[in-house]
Amino acid sequence: MGRQGRFRRAAARWPRGQSKPGPYRLGLLRRPPIQAGLLAAVFTILAGGYSLATPIFEGPDETGHFPYVTQLAVGEGLPVQGREAGLSTITAHPPFYYALAALAVAGVDRTSPALPQPNPSFVWSGRGLDPNAVIHTSSEAFPFQGSVLAVHLARLVSVFFGALTIAGTYWFAATLSRDRGLALGTASVVAFNPQFLFISGVVSNDSAVTALVTLSLGAMAVLLRDGPTPARSALAGALVGLALITKAGALVLLPLAVLVLAALGAQAGSWRKVGEVAGWAGVPCLLISGWWFARNQALYGDPLGYQVYLTIHPAFSGADFTQRDQWARFFEIMHRSFWGWFGWMTVSLERQVYAVLRVIYAVAAAGGVIATIRWARASAPLASLTTPWLLTIAPTFLVFAWTVNYVRTFGDFGLQGRYWFPAIAPLALLLAAGLPSFYPGRWRLVPLGIAVLALASLAVAVPFRYLAPAYNLTFGLG
Repeated sequence: MGRQGRFRRAAARWPRGQSKPGPYRLGLLRRPPIQAGLLAAVFTILAGGYSLATPIFEGPDETGHFPYVTQLAVGEGLPVQGREAGLSTITAHPPFYYALAALAVAGVDRTSPALPQPNPSFVWSGRGLDPNAVIHTSSEAFPFQGSVLAVHLARLVSVFFGALTIAGTYWFAATLSRDRGLALGTASVVAFNPQFLFISGVVSNDSAVTALVTLSLGAMAVLLRDGPTPARSALAGALVGLALITKAGALVLLPLAVLVLAALGAQAGSWRKVGEVAGWAGVPCLLISGWWFARNQALYGDPLGYQVYLTIHPAFSGADFTQRDQWARFFEIMHRSFWGWFGWMTVSLERQVYAVLRVIYAVAAAGGVIATIRWARASAPLASLTTPWLLTIAPTFLVFAWTVNYVRTFGDFGLQGRYWFPAIAPLALLLAAGLPSFYPGRWRLVPLGIAVLALASLAVAVPFRYLAPAYNLTFGLG
């Protein structure tokens, strides 16, 4: 009782919003607010629209992701790096997303129509200026059949995980802030991010790993705010385990978990309790994901399979981050592709749109400074900021460091904003929390609401203004 009391007293020092704290415990998973459900439904409709507006295989690496799904669907087992033709580096990915997509397409006859062939005039081939990576034919028109239907069904699995990300973002933000309005605004920033909508509408494991990392962050927030129990700890461990067998980028959760355990130890004043929590969380995590790393060790002599990955990756020249212009280029490309650079990064927004988004960054950052000054003047206890900062700044930094290392090793292959999506919930919360600082009181959410409406308008316009004209297909949905 004494240890649990320490956790409760630590939680009581949190800054409170306008909502009562009670609903934000684990029960939020069982009774999510209706607004979050409606937002997830709107996202599902929008992501479905993006999926229909994007011809098959025009998502990044979709030509590799779908064969992985097909291989599992026909019962050929997990691919082995370096052995599977047509899969290239995709064989290094853990299988969770692909296994679910394989279940979705298992009953579909994929023998016809033939899948699209590579476009020799694709802009990245160096022999043309076409934005489409493959040649599209009327066989892709609605009603979908055969292999085309299978691609669209696999895309629906991505849409599902995208919607799960929206729900997870709300849970994460509500747990940290105890403010339903701010949580809804944070989830809306994610839901109306055009690039996340696009990625959630193609065959890719990006929306899946984003959802599972986001849910893991929500579970960690509950642990820190309400104190650990066997059930809460096991849930966090299971979610981390699922993320680890979805994409390697989820490995950033492991150092974050160590930080969370250290924070729990500091709160409880008992390192024995930390050991108990590590056991409660570690067992389900290992049961779910341990086999994957053991398989890699057995096949490649490396639990990550990284050395083999290096040998089969296309030719690359790593980025030199000792040069200032490399950092400027890195941030510019990541900024644009985080919000909207579609297809195989061949369809972009107008330059003015990216400029407006930079202004929103600046305003949010200024708001964050204002909020920090107010907090300092109020002599608020440092403990009141420990958990919010730990679960926003730390995952953001870890994902940033992972991406920088990837670009340093593989060059432009890593310059894609989707690699920041595992940190999309903390990034959205930082942005959303900064905007209300200019209007404290009843009008505090007005700036955030304006930003969300602007993003929503852009999100609705993208399929019609950018995607459809770019591919200019001669056939439609009917």
